[in-house]
Amino acid sequence: MLFAYLHQIYRLMRFYLFAALLLANLRFVSAQSSQNNTNFQLWLDPTINYNLCAKTRLSSDIYYRTKLNDIGWRQTVLRPGISHTISKRVTVLGGVGWFRLEDHDLEPRNEIRYWAGLQYTHHLFWKVDLQHYFRAEERMFYQKGADNYQNLRLRYRLGLSYPLKEKDASGKSAQLALQYEPFLTTNSGHLSDQFFNTERLYFGVSNSLSPAIRVDVYYMLQWGRTLKAEQFHFTDHIIQLKFIYTINPL
Repeated sequence: MLFAYLHQIYRLMRFYLFAALLLANLRFVSAQSSQNNTNFQLWLDPTINYNLCAKTRLSSDIYYRTKLNDIGWRQTVLRPGISHTISKRVTVLGGVGWFRLEDHDLEPRNEIRYWAGLQYTHHLFWKVDLQHYFRAEERMFYQKGADNYQNLRLRYRLGLSYPLKEKDASGKSAQLALQYEPFLTTNSGHLSDQFFNTERLYFGVSNSLSPAIRVDVYYMLQWGRTLKAEQFHFTDHIIQLKFIYTINPL
């Protein structure tokens, strides 16, 4: 009985520590965004999933990203991948992505990105689940008239989810999600400091309309530096719309 009580206290302490870290970061972002580069973006993300079997799935993300306050900036993304569920808690993922960035009259910049990830989910307390997502990316950049370069980026996403509506007989459900994700770019090189100390905070709702169709709506706050110097801070306010269609031939 005592062990169960102490374990519950430990879970609550982890939750409050997570909330305190987020609040501290938000205060820092608020102070920085008032005097640095701030943008407003819209991300559209239609995704098609194909279930190979009960535990293995193919997917293909097709992103379109644009700045609402700078219509000359846009990015398109094609990112096929595969995921395999090892157990109820553990899933491994991997894939490759092509990213094309167009910025006004500059030559388009292309990126090829290989990535692999591990997701671990467990129950925290009440109806709240906690997800850990670890991901490594090898990024290679190509741009006409510029030197090609590459770097390794590490990502970790910590998320909380709470069911707003339990899944019914028709497959309909909804859940609330809160996620925090820091990025760390490694490797030495003349552009290795790009996107140093980037962080993201997500808040939104995932709504399953049927076993095959899901719609997600997120607000994302992204902040960090384009270079290490303090004056190169940026802040992005992003609305992300995801449309997921799953094909299940089984």
